[in-house]
Amino acid sequence: MGGKEALETISATSSSVVKGTSDIAGDVTKAAKGAVQGAIAGAKEISLDTTEAAAVAATGALNAAGEISSQAAQQVRNALTGTISGVKVVLKEELQSCGRCRSTIFCKRLRYSARMRA
Repeated sequence: MGGKEALETISATSSSVVKGTSDIAGDVTKAAKGAVQGAIAGAKEISLDTTEAAAVAATGALNAAGEISSQAAQQVRNALTGTISGVKVVLKEELQSCGRCRSTIFCKRLRYSARMRA
């Protein structure tokens, strides 16, 4: 598995962990943090950039949390802010409020919403 494929898998896995945890009424913040910790550990094992792995895992978790609710997204953002397992976590995309659906979503949907209003 190449670097790009590995990062895509990390993001998808992190997202699935958060969604699955929510489905069983678990703590999504702990799930998100655990997913990032797992991504960092896995990245070390396959010589992948741990900062990049943490970033895509955190972004995948935040994306999933945003699909659950704005409250879940904020809780996950707070849980992932800072350093986890010795790696500074940098989220890849910022959540913003969409005027079209009034939910908290990622900027790719906001761009779609802005085009629709234009």
